Amino acid sequence: MYYEFNEEKERAIQKNENLIATLEYKRNSFCGIGTNKAKRRLNKFIKEDYIAAWLRLALEAEDKNIVAKKTYGQYRDKVYESKYNLIKELYELSIKNGVMCGVQKAEGRLTSNIIYFNTPITKAQISWHINLAKNDNFVGYKEKWDGLINTTLDKLEVETVQYLSSKNLLKDSIKNEKTLS
Repeated sequence: MYYEFNEEKERAIQKNENLIATLEYKRNSFCGIGTNKAKRRLNKFIKEDYIAAWLRLALEAEDKNIVAKKTYGQYRDKVYESKYNLIKELYELSIKNGVMCGVQKAEGRLTSNIIYFNTPITKAQISWHINLAKNDNFVGYKEKWDGLINTTLDKLEVETVQYLSSKNLLKDSIKNEKTLS
């Protein structure tokens, strides 16, 4: 029994390390410019266009999600709290602008809920696991999970490429590569 637990724990650790490595790579290659540059370009439009603000918040929440996966202790708790606050802000922006979103109960996880959003341009489904606060009044999400695991950053990349391309803020080769894949 002890051996099985250790083996299972080692598989979980390895899976998490592989996920972190993949997400870090994507963070650096995102839209051909990395998530930080993409967020700075989105910043130029967040006051005039809710989609830029929406994408910026979603990218920041996903960045926090990645950071949280590789930290421990009290710092990890603070990162998850920051992620939660960003998701709550994204939820409020979504409700205000008619972007479909909501929560469903999580099964078999350490978190109590999953919050879903349909992206504003392509309507792709993204999600994060979260624990709700007692005073949260999130609406229920009525669609089914799309079954795709760890694709939030990929879906945000397609969405961001389309948005930044519409503002002529990406090179044509990057724009064509990301919209065709």
